[in-house]
Amino acid sequence: MWLGLFVASQLADLLTTALSLRFGGLEANPLASGIIAGGGVAQFAILKLVAVAAVVLLIAVADRLRRRLPHEVSVRTSAALALGLQLCISVQLLAAVTNIVVLGTILAAGSSLS
Repeated sequence: MWLGLFVASQLADLLTTALSLRFGGLEANPLASGIIAGGGVAQFAILKLVAVAAVVLLIAVADRLRRRLPHEVSVRTSAALALGLQLCISVQLLAAVTNIVVLGTILAAGSSLS
């Protein structure tokens, strides 16, 4: 479930960023802004894909290690991984909401000029 939400949050950020940029918005994240400036939204999409692949790999490695760890350490490791994933999802969804607000502001300003 958390992996699916992570993928959805990445897609939401990617799509809302692309729409915001199309209508004149700016990327506030300096890392993402540099990537977009250098390679466009397509390069940003590749970054999102790499992030998803990295999380899938991290979950697979953590699952494999969890089976070899003592129970208490295993439970803590799983909890830390879940918390980290939830934090990443929250940040990405916040970014998507911010992009929607920016887009709405741009579109509202454009319609008032007409």
